[in-house]
Amino acid sequence: MVLKSHQSCDQVITKLNRELFLFVDSIFIKEEDIHAFNSWAKDKNFHGGWMPESHGAYEFLWNEYTWSDRYKRTKCYEYEKRPHGCPCDIIISNKGQLQENYDGLRNADNFLSTAYAPNEGLMNKLDLYTAERGVVRKKKTDEVVSMNFCKKGFNGIAIRKDILDHYLQDEKLVLIYYISGEKFLHDGHYQPRSTRYDLSGCFFYNGNDIKPIQSMYIAEDSYQKLKR
Repeated sequence: MVLKSHQSCDQVITKLNRELFLFVDSIFIKEEDIHAFNSWAKDKNFHGGWMPESHGAYEFLWNEYTWSDRYKRTKCYEYEKRPHGCPCDIIISNKGQLQENYDGLRNADNFLSTAYAPNEGLMNKLDLYTAERGVVRKKKTDEVVSMNFCKKGFNGIAIRKDILDHYLQDEKLVLIYYISGEKFLHDGHYQPRSTRYDLSGCFFYNGNDIKPIQSMYIAEDSYQKLKR
């Protein structure tokens, strides 16, 4: 199961390029809050990056997450738990670590300059640790639980479904996905040559199915641009 991802596609059409990209971010909320969150989120435009999300923190090293003093000092920069009138507390599902000097990485692994792991609560509850860069394992068995991936313009962090399902059930949580993106034509130098379509969507996963709160749609701002 994906916890965070970015996907892009660039196609050449005659003299123009058609580009599509999508950002997927996720949070946990309590099971009891799903109806209130649904009512709040169903008509929101998630384009624009206004919801809290994880970014690469450089104040600690990958293998210092979650135990080191250097990591713990970064916790003073906490995100807003109820952003923009959200009716319930949210918990970002993952944490990023930025390695500013990544000369040791192979070119194919450059995407790991920022590596992501499950959030601190999940790491501690399931007794996990950050192993080789971009990989999270169980301390007792050394099984891989989560890893970063990159394939043909699609990169992010994924976690084993059975592990995630167990965590959701034990903690009585629901995983929320919010998605934003854009679709437009450009001239190869990223000068737009068409209306820019802003994309938005929101879904939830409760251990059984992924269900829509807000199916993917072209945000209202883009409709207004089309009318003009």
